[in-house]
Amino acid sequence: GNEDHAGQQGAFVGQQFIRGGKLTYAQAVAAKEARLREQKLAVERQRLVTDVRTLGYDIYLSQLEVELAGELVELGERGVDTSQKLAKAGEGRKTDVLQAEIETQRALGQKRQALAQLEAGWRRLAALTGVRADSTTLIEADLSAITAVAPWESTAATVAATSPEIAARIAAIERAKCAVALERSQVVPDVTAQVAVQYDDTTDDTVTSVQVGWPLMLWNRNQGGIGRAQSELAAARRRLETTEQSLERSLAEAYGRYERARGQAEVLAIEVLPRAQQTLKLASEGYAAGEVSFLELLTVQRTYFQVSLERIVLLRQVNEAAQLLDGALLAGSGQID
Repeated sequence: GNEDHAGQQGAFVGQQFIRGGKLTYAQAVAAKEARLREQKLAVERQRLVTDVRTLGYDIYLSQLEVELAGELVELGERGVDTSQKLAKAGEGRKTDVLQAEIETQRALGQKRQALAQLEAGWRRLAALTGVRADSTTLIEADLSAITAVAPWESTAATVAATSPEIAARIAAIERAKCAVALERSQVVPDVTAQVAVQYDDTTDDTVTSVQVGWPLMLWNRNQGGIGRAQSELAAARRRLETTEQSLERSLAEAYGRYERARGQAEVLAIEVLPRAQQTLKLASEGYAAGEVSFLELLTVQRTYFQVSLERIVLLRQVNEAAQLLDGALLAGSGQID
């Protein structure tokens, strides 16, 4: 109260006017942050896609290895039957029968290993996709798809242009630029306006007042905030350069692995494997006719199996490198960045 009266009572309204484009810059920072999160999601998605594709072809190659081991088992069983017949006819030796049985058991062991590898591949695929599948399901694949990577220049240009990792680094730079602008806008003072209406019970007057105020930025020019934002922008640019250099090195290494493995696999498929198959056919026929010793047949069988298995191993290397190149060198889903 005031002099035994109620004094002054009233109300006021006030508003702060944001200046310097702070709201616009803050919205831009949020939008760039959302874009950065989207690019990080694209990076993780591409890693998962690369892993699934690599594992899909790997399962297909495991199927070929199972078939190869099964073929070797059949060859061993036929060898056992032939050696037994030759031994009964007095044209073979008991040691040949025993050696044929040993080779058959070895082939059965290799088939079991191939089946175990196939089942493990299906389990890994289920862990990646969340979809359970029967390990007896057969996958159909076209091996020409992993042996038809574009030439080096085209591959390098495509990876550089489509890499989600590079896009994420660029998005981080754009966000940092907006953050610098936002920090600089903090130097511009905001204006506060207020309108008040009061009734003075002592004098029976109605008093109206208008106030406008803003801080004087004499010493605090937000130097610390601006410096921090500029440092983050410089760091974002350096991370982009580092990522580009790392991507180029990894691309060169992956393409080199791809070319070496593909070249060796093609030589085996075109030059070596057909000759090994023909030699195996002739040796099997010659052994059945008593013209080829069992030791010669055994050597030919092992050569055929080793060449075929080596080709599968090389195709696995081709597949891994090809999927990396196709997936912009992003693999290993679930990694923490």
